[in-house]
Amino acid sequence: MAHSSDSYNLLSAEAFANPYPIYGRMRSETPVYWYERFEAWVLTRYDDVKTMLDHLEMLVVSPVSFPEDVPTEQQAKQQKIAEFLGRWVIYQNPPRQTVLRQLLSQGFKAITIRDLRPRIQAIADELLDELTANGEEMDVIWDFSFPFAVTVIAEILGVPSSDRYLFKAWALKLRDANIGYIDDPELIDEIDQIIDAAKSYLSVLVAERRQNLGGDLTSGLVRVQEDGRMLEDEELLSNLLLLLFGGQETTMHMIGNGLLALLKHPDQCQMLKENPGLIEIAVEEFLRYESPGPLAMRITGTDLTLGGQVMCAGQKVFGMVGAANRDPAHFPEPDRLDITRQPNRHLAFGHGVHFCLGAALARLEGQIVFPTLLRRLPQLRLGTEDLDWCRSIAIRGTTTLPVVFKLKGY
Repeated sequence: MAHSSDSYNLLSAEAFANPYPIYGRMRSETPVYWYERFEAWVLTRYDDVKTMLDHLEMLVVSPVSFPEDVPTEQQAKQQKIAEFLGRWVIYQNPPRQTVLRQLLSQGFKAITIRDLRPRIQAIADELLDELTANGEEMDVIWDFSFPFAVTVIAEILGVPSSDRYLFKAWALKLRDANIGYIDDPELIDEIDQIIDAAKSYLSVLVAERRQNLGGDLTSGLVRVQEDGRMLEDEELLSNLLLLLFGGQETTMHMIGNGLLALLKHPDQCQMLKENPGLIEIAVEEFLRYESPGPLAMRITGTDLTLGGQVMCAGQKVFGMVGAANRDPAHFPEPDRLDITRQPNRHLAFGHGVHFCLGAALARLEGQIVFPTLLRRLPQLRLGTEDLDWCRSIAIRGTTTLPVVFKLKGY
């Protein structure tokens, strides 16, 4: 067992820019690695990560933790944050997770994903109409991907997309809250205020739907609550916030990462332009090649052995999805972007009981966005090679993605 976290520095600027060489060394040298800085086992082989995701004794917990020696008032805020975010279905275990997931899935039945295609296409076109009317360059992340993602999820939930910059502020702070230990009193205060604001906003939305049910997802969840009385009020509000938050973050980076991959691989970009029917396969390859959620965390519920290593109950385990999706044992030439790759059993949406509820929506968004961007911006190119990647092992994406485009006829 390796003990020196200096052997594989996953928190260096080089690792944030390109973690795959380090993942490769870990996978070949110490595939089950005790990382002292994280106080966690780190898994980099596909089979080990998949086993972790499937293993019912690998428990999910909220990663949010706080210092203990703080004033009583601060402790109350910490407890409120931990309890509210801890009700997210992604942090629940069976049997409650099973019930809550079933209830949320019933709510999703209020909408039919494939029926959303015309409206999602219209949202993409409307954004590009505005962007192309105002110039020949944009930041894909904040000018297109973010407003696209938040508008889609807002419409699905039945909330005004005009509030998207409010949702953006919430999302950015929730991202900070969702990465582990928080010892900044100012950030704790901000997150406490965001939870109050979100609960107030979403409570009004739920009350309106109880008076006038519609065809949106919020109405579907209200129906589930009223029919079964098994979805508690706090669970409903908390998971509405999760849907709003999760629907932005992963989609935003899926689009950014996929487009960046295409622009860096002009042969694949040209192939997709000439063969738009490849888009479903291509989206799966984008998700494998640069997974926007490259880390899954679990806690061992009992002593167990994984990857030949004995793990004690209560230890943290980091399944590096980004590393698993580049494992040559499962993906020939894993560092090569191949939009014709089949089969492609990547783990970008997880696996097992915690498989992503929004996977079908994310796939549809990708299948619409990439052909639309390539069709409408045929001369799209990177505005710079100097890109800054999110400084988190749990999020894979660039902070900005400047591009330049020139329309036909110019």
